[in-house]
Amino acid sequence: MPTFAELGYPEVDMPGWAGAFVPAKTPQAVVDKLAAEMSRIVMLPDVKAKLLELGFEPVAWNAAKTQQFMTEQLAATRKLVDSGRVKL
Repeated sequence: MPTFAELGYPEVDMPGWAGAFVPAKTPQAVVDKLAAEMSRIVMLPDVKAKLLELGFEPVAWNAAKTQQFMTEQLAATRKLVDSGRVKL
């Protein structure tokens, strides 16, 4: 599958990503604990090595950083679609 750059969109930077989500009303203490544990696990040497092998860039983000990333990705996608260069 060609990259966006190979398709003529060098300005598009939309990495594949995965994350874990909880219901909106989950207590913040639970959210924080899950984020800390997930961050710890993805940075374990064997887990990190496997993720890198699969093409992922392991990161240890909290909920706020993850939300920021998702907001930025959504804005970039909207901009690209609104430009008419990509159709959904």
